[in-house]
Amino acid sequence: MRKFYPLLLVLLCSTTVIKSFAQTTLLKESFESATFPPSGWKMTNNGAGSAWSRNATANLSFSGTASLRCVRATTNPNDAWIFTPKLTLNTNACNITFWARARTNVDVESLKFTVGSDTTAAAQTTVLADSSSISTPAYVMWSLSYTPSVAGDYNFAFNCYSTARTATGQGIYIDSFVITQLQNTCLGTPVAGTTLTSSSLVCAGSTYTLSVNGSTSGVTGIAYQWQSSLDNINWSDIAGDTTASVTKTGLITTTFYRRKIICTNSGLFDYSPSIKVAANTVINCYCGPNTGVN
Repeated sequence: MRKFYPLLLVLLCSTTVIKSFAQTTLLKESFESATFPPSGWKMTNNGAGSAWSRNATANLSFSGTASLRCVRATTNPNDAWIFTPKLTLNTNACNITFWARARTNVDVESLKFTVGSDTTAAAQTTVLADSSSISTPAYVMWSLSYTPSVAGDYNFAFNCYSTARTATGQGIYIDSFVITQLQNTCLGTPVAGTTLTSSSLVCAGSTYTLSVNGSTSGVTGIAYQWQSSLDNINWSDIAGDTTASVTKTGLITTTFYRRKIICTNSGLFDYSPSIKVAANTVINCYCGPNTGVN
């Protein structure tokens, strides 16, 4: 005979999602605008060869009517750089795709794709892709992944470094460039955690810290509001106390505290269990057993 546990089923089915991963497009560029370089982008030419430019010939574009172009080096070798705007990244993996081609299969073209901390060649310390043999006169998708070791601001870059040749008219073309990254977002009802205090018996004028252990963390879209009560029934927001932990000074009357945690994306919230902080007596606070002073 089978036994059913309806309460257990209810608990399992009512579990709320507190963290999800939303793939967010950080940068999308197809170079369609006549403004070049695009807003926020930066170019430098460290060689005497060709610089990056905008191609406006539709049949040399992957989509639309324009693309990024670096004309093949002739008398002097190329060492041209174009840097993306600064992107704020977390430590999740970034997915990077773009399409590249050579103009013809007559000559071989060379391209690096890098990431670094600034818009200089010296700051582009991580090479994510490097090909010195691009010779296909049809667009091929490059698909890359980059996981930052620390969260912060980064610039990506294309480096055209084709060698010098005597003929003219060739080059490399790039189009439909996209960077996405998983963004940690709080959804559903957050976990409130357990309320803690650095001292449960406090003298007037002394300080104590309120905090919470085991609550939802490590995600964006979280807000806090500390509340107080004299009877553990009627609660009021404490003005300005909207951080994860707070330090209080000068307890006169025994007070209960709890913290409200809100998922700003869903609007759902929960309260940590209340904790009691008692006011110590004047005798205990100021009269020591030997000196008369505590």
